[in-house]
Amino acid sequence: MTPTRGILSLAVTLGLIACAETTRPVAPAAKAAPTTNPAVVAVAPVTPTPAAPPIKVYPPPSRLSGLDRQQVTGLLGTPGFERLDEPALIWQYRSANCALDIFMYRNGKEEAYKVRHFEARSRGTVAVSEKDCFVGLLKAHEQRS
Repeated sequence: MTPTRGILSLAVTLGLIACAETTRPVAPAAKAAPTTNPAVVAVAPVTPTPAAPPIKVYPPPSRLSGLDRQQVTGLLGTPGFERLDEPALIWQYRSANCALDIFMYRNGKEEAYKVRHFEARSRGTVAVSEKDCFVGLLKAHEQRS
């Protein structure tokens, strides 16, 4: 026998052995117990994930323009300071960070004072924007209510 023939014979034998190893019979799968009604399927309860709370959008400070006393009080609550200096009615709201001054005037012979001007200013070393001051006062009023 030549060495090539011996190698070839060995390769064929090993190949047949490898094929024989992969053709082993597989054990049959276990049968499921028959159900009385095949249309009924048990489903695990689904627990819904809690939705994130909606983000509250606050109005810009410009929302104050044109409001009367009742409307301002509904929005921000009772002012911390009030001064009548005809023709102006001046209200002030304060927080730890800022003060919001609201200036209301009557229009001609009109009885109702309405917001014509407002300004916010910081009450400390940290600068606070007009919007942040206004939103902070809105949130503080919500917590008190």
